[in-house]
Amino acid sequence: MLTRSNNYSGLTTISDGILVVTQNNGLGNTTGGTTINGTNATLEFRGVNYAAAEAVTITTGNIRGSGVSTFAGGLTLNGSSIR
Repeated sequence: MLTRSNNYSGLTTISDGILVVTQNNGLGNTTGGTTINGTNATLEFRGVNYAAAEAVTITTGNIRGSGVSTFAGGLTLNGSSIR
């Protein structure tokens, strides 16, 4: 669970499990982006206004929100699902 803002600049890859984000910029700065690539991989925004323009690419896996969440970044879908 990512509960604080940070300045990490690398690519974040989720290949299994659930990565929960509860804070804007929890995925780091926007230079690296985030990739979801795994049948059991999920990125979940939980009650967060994610204003950072983080690029997210989903090849296989899921992205979901719980509570009231918003996401300002670009989203590329390659055969995936949004819940």
